[in-house]
Order: sequence, then structure tokens, then C-alpha cells
Amino acid sequence: DWTKALQLVSSMAEGNVASNTITFNAAIIACERAGEWEKVLHFFSTMEDTNVPSDTTTFNSAINACEKCCEQEKVLQLAHAMGESLLTALHSVPGRRAIHQ
Repeated sequence: DWTKALQLVSSMAEGNVASNTITFNAAIIACERAGEWEKVLHFFSTMEDTNVPSDTTTFNSAINACEKCCEQEKVLQLAHAMGESLLTALHSVPGRRAIHQ
């Protein structure tokens, strides 16, 4: 459940064990399933603050959690951030071809 996920991430930080995308996603998914959208956003923000990369699972779970709780403004903000993240990833691919508009 989401409280165990919160405890896991907290205990990892206290024990100087680095959290990664997988551990944060597990916590985010648990909170999403419980309808704890504010906790989802907390984990999402913590990932950004600690430079842990987010992935499609991170974004999809966060968007779903906010959508279920009718937090449409947050859904739009996350969708925008997901687009920016994708563009950043595309620009970092070695040997990529330029995208012309």
C-alpha cells in the first residue's frame, strides 16, 4: 500500500541509499492506486529535486492520479512537463537528425 511505499522511500533516504526511477515509480503507482494524488506530486517533485529521471511510467501514473481526482490543471501541467522531457531526451540522442518545423 501507499504508506509502505512512503516508508520505503523515507528509510532509503535515511540510510543514505539512493532512490532511483524504479523505487520512486513504485511509490507513485501505490499512491496513484490509493487516490493519493498529493503524495504522487510530492514524489514527482522529489524526483526532480534529487535529479532522479522520470519516465513514461512516472508521468502516466501522475497524470492518472490527478485525473481521477479531477485535478485538471495538474494534468495539463504534467502533460506539458512530459512533452518537455521528451524533447530534452530527443535532443540528447547522439547522431540524431535535426527536426525541422
